[in-house]
Amino acid sequence: MAATNGAADGAVAFKNGNLVRLLLRDFMTYKKVEMKAGPNLNLVLGPNGTGKSALVCSIIIGLGGEPSTTGRSGHLGEYIRFGCDSALVEIELYNETPKAKNYLIQRVIQAKQSHSSGKTEFTSHFKLNGKDSNRTHVREFTRQLNINVDNLCQFLPQERVVEFVKMDRKTLLECTEKAAGDEHMYDTHIQIVDLTKQIKKLNSINTDLTTQISSASEQQARAEEELRRIEERDKYKDEIKWLTKKRPWIEYEDKRVEYSAAKDSVVTKKEEITKLSKCLEPLKKEVNDSRKAYTESQTQRTAALADIKKMAKSIEPYKTKIEDTFEKITDTKNVYFDKMKAEKQRQKKLVTLQSDLRELEEQFQTVDEENKENFDQQIRDVVRDMTALNENISKTAQQRMRLKNDSEKSVSNRNECENQRKKIEDVLGKRLDKLRELDMNAARAYEWLENNKSRFKGTIHPPIMTQINMIRTEWSKYVESAVSRNDLTAFICEDGADLRAFTDAIKQEFNVRVNVVLAPNQTADQFVPDFDVRKYREYGIFKTISEMFTAPDKVMAYLCKAAHLHKIPVGDQKTDQKIEQLMKNSPFRRIYTDRTQYIINVSRYDQQKVTSSSVIPEARFLNLTINESQLNDIKRKIVELNAQISDISRKGREVDQSLAELNANLNDLKNRKQLLERKKNEKRVLEAKIGEKKEQIQRMERQAMDLVAAKRKAEDALKKLHDNQLILMTALTKSIGECVKANDTKLKAVLCETFSRNRLRKAEKGLATAAAQFDDLKNELKRLEESLDQLKRVAKDLRNAAKEASGFDVNDCSAEVREKFDALPNTLEEIDNQTGTLKLRMNSILDADESVRDQYNQRRRNIEKHRRDLEARKAELTAKQTKLDELKNQWLPSLEELIDKINTNFGNFMARLNCAGDVSLFKPNDEDMYDEYGISIKVKFRETEQLRELTSFHQSGGERSVSTMIYMIAIQELTKVPFRCVDEINQGMDENNERSVFDLISETSGRNNSQYFLFSPKLLSDLQYTEEMTIHVIFNGPYMEYDWNRLEIVDEDDSDEDDESVGIRSSVDRFRETIGERIQWLRPHNRKTNHRWSGGPVMPINGNSRV
Repeated sequence: MAATNGAADGAVAFKNGNLVRLLLRDFMTYKKVEMKAGPNLNLVLGPNGTGKSALVCSIIIGLGGEPSTTGRSGHLGEYIRFGCDSALVEIELYNETPKAKNYLIQRVIQAKQSHSSGKTEFTSHFKLNGKDSNRTHVREFTRQLNINVDNLCQFLPQERVVEFVKMDRKTLLECTEKAAGDEHMYDTHIQIVDLTKQIKKLNSINTDLTTQISSASEQQARAEEELRRIEERDKYKDEIKWLTKKRPWIEYEDKRVEYSAAKDSVVTKKEEITKLSKCLEPLKKEVNDSRKAYTESQTQRTAALADIKKMAKSIEPYKTKIEDTFEKITDTKNVYFDKMKAEKQRQKKLVTLQSDLRELEEQFQTVDEENKENFDQQIRDVVRDMTALNENISKTAQQRMRLKNDSEKSVSNRNECENQRKKIEDVLGKRLDKLRELDMNAARAYEWLENNKSRFKGTIHPPIMTQINMIRTEWSKYVESAVSRNDLTAFICEDGADLRAFTDAIKQEFNVRVNVVLAPNQTADQFVPDFDVRKYREYGIFKTISEMFTAPDKVMAYLCKAAHLHKIPVGDQKTDQKIEQLMKNSPFRRIYTDRTQYIINVSRYDQQKVTSSSVIPEARFLNLTINESQLNDIKRKIVELNAQISDISRKGREVDQSLAELNANLNDLKNRKQLLERKKNEKRVLEAKIGEKKEQIQRMERQAMDLVAAKRKAEDALKKLHDNQLILMTALTKSIGECVKANDTKLKAVLCETFSRNRLRKAEKGLATAAAQFDDLKNELKRLEESLDQLKRVAKDLRNAAKEASGFDVNDCSAEVREKFDALPNTLEEIDNQTGTLKLRMNSILDADESVRDQYNQRRRNIEKHRRDLEARKAELTAKQTKLDELKNQWLPSLEELIDKINTNFGNFMARLNCAGDVSLFKPNDEDMYDEYGISIKVKFRETEQLRELTSFHQSGGERSVSTMIYMIAIQELTKVPFRCVDEINQGMDENNERSVFDLISETSGRNNSQYFLFSPKLLSDLQYTEEMTIHVIFNGPYMEYDWNRLEIVDEDDSDEDDESVGIRSSVDRFRETIGERIQWLRPHNRKTNHRWSGGPVMPINGNSRV
């Protein structure tokens, strides 16, 4: 239901067409959400993926916009929440009509199964103010409110920010005209462009007509001699000539009759205009009288308001004095209470000091000074024991060193066995078969390279999969999963020239392309892990992938650089069990376990980790078989060496444990020595402490306070303050009564003004209707007169043509000619029939080429027709040129003035960012090409630069975002749109620019009282917020948040308050001081109870709801 305007808090600040409320059901990611907008700047904040852009899409879709306008999916079905059959968007717009309900637009997107095709079809149903409607009516209604969802200067979704920056000059001019120009500017521009094209077309037609007339006239001159010979021999020439003479006069007579009828219609229309013009005078008088009454009522209301302000100003001193009195009373009480509290604390501290003094004196009495010699002997004994322990520690360390040398020797032997094992694993042939299976072209190129290595300067390594030697076969799945298929079949060139030569040779030899890469400059040793594997052994991590195989240095270096194999840890089943702890306590972004691959992504906004897992497929290309008998012998030897290494490691651990115990005993002896030395000096320390405590007790006793005198003084001061307060309250009550009377006078004036305004609007509407009818009649009369003039010209041309064809005027001729004319037929059909008959007779008698005469006459008629057409085209050209000049004189100065204002605002705003900017009207070399006009934006972000055109080539993404935002702010003060939406424009801006742009938006929206929706995943800290802002926060996730609007403030003296409550209370206070109460938390309704929370974050539903 739409609310009545003025009923909601702050509704008086809304303007006509402002967005008051947005309700969504099953729209995109939202199950149900409601957003109540503020009248000025609305900040919609939330991390990526929480549904900010969905709100922008809902506004565009709800106002009748095409899905493609959002920059997202062009299909309506994509806007229905997954698993649902329909989606609802409900938008409430402010209606400035007093006491009227706000405008309400509803759009329901419905999914239905087609019975014929079986496919799912999506339809939309609109309602406007509770009544069924359609998209055309909704778009027309929003255009009347000056809301245009297709204009990027008013609606800039996140996905269309790049499109806005890529606008050419012409498109930017069109959007600016629609957004900031008057209601006729863009239409006038389109008319000018159309007229220019029509004028160009008319000039081309006139040139063609002139050429045709000249060519036909030359042909006529060549045919005249032959025509004269034929006419001399034609005995029927005279009759045909007179028939030809009479025919145009008949055409003229028909046109003259048509002209007379049109003339009568013009006279009738003029009489109607005269009658209607007499009816306009009373309506104009009514408008003038109503305007005068409205002006007088405004004056009365203004005077009443001035009286109220004057009286309110006189009340201020009383309010100030009363507030001062309250503060003095509070200060007096606080002074007395502070003295009481300080005295209690002093007495409590004094008791504590006296108790400490008694304890120190008792300790002093128990000290046995005769044992001083015994302490010295004990210290000497401890020193002797420490010397013996140091000797044992040295022996144990030497034993540990011997075990280490044995371990290194065993490891060296094991490595030698490993090398022997690799030598016997001749898998080249099998690997080539695998290569053919994976990429036949790469296998052919490999065979060719083996025979042509001498053609290249440097080394070209065969496909990587043939160069990898797995340490253990079961590890091959990790390498295949971590390295892409393209890299497995890639050749590696150590020289750039060899890369180009090898690629061209393979292309020329086999007409195929293979994967070829350039080896990095680094060696494999330079790629070391940024973590210590041993640190994570408790989680099952035992190696990195780069440690699971061997390869040539450049091959290994390339794999480490391209696939970061040296940074990918591998664990066992234990890692699967502790994967959550490992991800929490490590910087890893990819982890492999026995069967699973984990990929961890970290949000750059809130640093939250998002994990995806997948099963590691079994290896297909690197798990090759080898000579089992020889390999098993080597493996058994390796096992024995590993057991020997393990045994050495076990003994090493035992030695390390023994060494640790010896060191622990040594530390105990050191502590024992320090304790004995401390007891030896204990009496002297106690004497110093006792003296210090006595001095503190004496100082505390001197600080005692006289609470009785302090209480008497506070009571006297409070009595005087209460008496003064009573006097001020009496005077304030009297002044308020006078102000109430003045307010009654103001209300009467406001009612009178409202009545006068409604009367004026009604009179103006009646006058406008009558004036529109008058204009329609004038336009109709103009059309009739133009038609009459055209008929008159045509009739005149026909009369002139008839006179020219006959050589005389039928109304002023001799009796002989009149008699001859009367004898001829009186209709065109009869004349044509008789002429044809005479021609047939002439052809049957004469052997002459009569087509020459026909051609001559036809050309003559064509010439006359072309001349008439040429004159008509010239007249039309003159009229269109005049119309073009009129429209140009209306449009161009207004456009230049608008761009000057935009340029002034743009330059001022850019200067505040310590940058420079210029907005100008781009005109082509031919200034009559109005379809090439556009807007040129130039910016400069550094002192050393010149102003440059705003393009993706000259400026960075952040600079283009800043320029785009500044341009939109610059036209904001010139536009009259109800609201504007911008989604994540601050992405790519640095901190200074983002802060400055935010301040500009805040300032301009507050100064112009314009409604603004700014969507962003984050804002900088310590921004300046104002009371005019409304902040909407979108949250999701599985955590329970505190309800900030419902926290109770605990008394400071309550000893049961814990540290967490104190921290929460202080956080809430700081948040409210910074932002105030103008904040709305967006969250879904509870599905079960349909209960709507009134404040603060709530527990998410099913772990996927948005708050």
